[in-house]
Amino acid sequence: MPESPVQPERPRPSFHVTPRRGWLNDPLGLTWHGGRYHLFYQYLPGLPERNLACQWGHVTSPDLLHWTELPVALAPGEGDDGCWSGSVVIPPDGGAATMFYTSVRTPDLDRGRARVARPLDDGWVSWAKGDVVAVAPDDGPVIVFRDPFVFRDGAVWRMLVGGAYAGGTAVAFAFTSTDLAAWAYDGPLLTRSTVETDGAWTGAGWECPQLIAVGDQHVLLVSVWEPDGLHHVAAAIGSYTEGRFTARRWQQLTSAPGHYAGSVFTDREGTPGVIFWIRGTGDGERGWMGALSVPYVIATEGDGVRLDPHPAVAGLRVPSGSGTHGALDVEWFPDRAGVDALELRDDAGRAVATLTAGPGWVDVVAGSAAPIRVPRGLAPVRVIVDGSILEVSTGSGLAGASIAPSEAGLRCEPASADGLNWWALAPGNAAELGGAPSPDR
Repeated sequence: MPESPVQPERPRPSFHVTPRRGWLNDPLGLTWHGGRYHLFYQYLPGLPERNLACQWGHVTSPDLLHWTELPVALAPGEGDDGCWSGSVVIPPDGGAATMFYTSVRTPDLDRGRARVARPLDDGWVSWAKGDVVAVAPDDGPVIVFRDPFVFRDGAVWRMLVGGAYAGGTAVAFAFTSTDLAAWAYDGPLLTRSTVETDGAWTGAGWECPQLIAVGDQHVLLVSVWEPDGLHHVAAAIGSYTEGRFTARRWQQLTSAPGHYAGSVFTDREGTPGVIFWIRGTGDGERGWMGALSVPYVIATEGDGVRLDPHPAVAGLRVPSGSGTHGALDVEWFPDRAGVDALELRDDAGRAVATLTAGPGWVDVVAGSAAPIRVPRGLAPVRVIVDGSILEVSTGSGLAGASIAPSEAGLRCEPASADGLNWWALAPGNAAELGGAPSPDR
């Protein structure tokens, strides 16, 4: 039999965090500390497929786009078969940070335990594991318990843990503490049945519950889980008081497959933001899978949540000229532009991705994949290309995909139109890092 043709290597993203070799998924604990952003993520070095033995990878950046690798922060052992998702907090008095993570053990991987770790140095290079501080409560048939998210609430700390009850009810469990060490169960923050669809369907279970204040409102993000797999990120605008959240409106924020496991943060100026795992990205033949999104700013617009790429992304813009480029930033107002389709073409003229706009929506097609439909509001359609990563933001929703441009990059077609602007983006530091860190470098 003739040998199968060797597939060309997909260009490396330069400012999206990716693994050099191995598997990457949920972003964790993005925090401004010591004059740099610290970002953690689920990581399996050398293995391009996920398994239970996840570690916490660690990178730092001065600007959310140029990343420096640090050693793995947490690895299995000391009672953990895997170190799964969680969060990082710093006390308001500037005391030592505490990392909260999901400790999993076989055979019951869906019912994890919330465990702590603390840094052994001010640069957060080394961490020491501590106690298990929370387990699934006995207030019902709990079948999922994971992803602790901790935040300050006046004089106390609150911990949210994602979960599910048997029978199809999603839940965010709530715990309270005065010292980050001793925690008491405080009942559910919120529950919702899988049969409820008003505004958005939110599944039978919630992963990665995240609560953040946006102006005078609160936004709750959940990653929608079902026994058959992972779906999308949903958001609710509402009010939060003393451990309880009242949802006023739900909306679906991301389209599957694509952005999942949203992790909120505040940047150094105090602006609320979120970063995601982009599923289905990578190059399995070259031994790496998974990417983290660019950071997004969270805002509210009427009764909806609005996401826009963080201003740091626009800070990389340089004139595009007429050639092809490895990284692009496109702003497209379809109604104003007078064209209902936008193509990204490589140097050979091949359409690598196509966007088609309709009344209130945009369809995104990457290569031969099925269309991904994203709701569209008043914001411009924003297209970010970085090597083999495509992100499309409409303000009202996100789509993400893996694409296969040539090494020469892409150009925007039509090249110009009213309501269409595009720039090349200055490269990040993938040439130095080869993607996100690997301890066996």
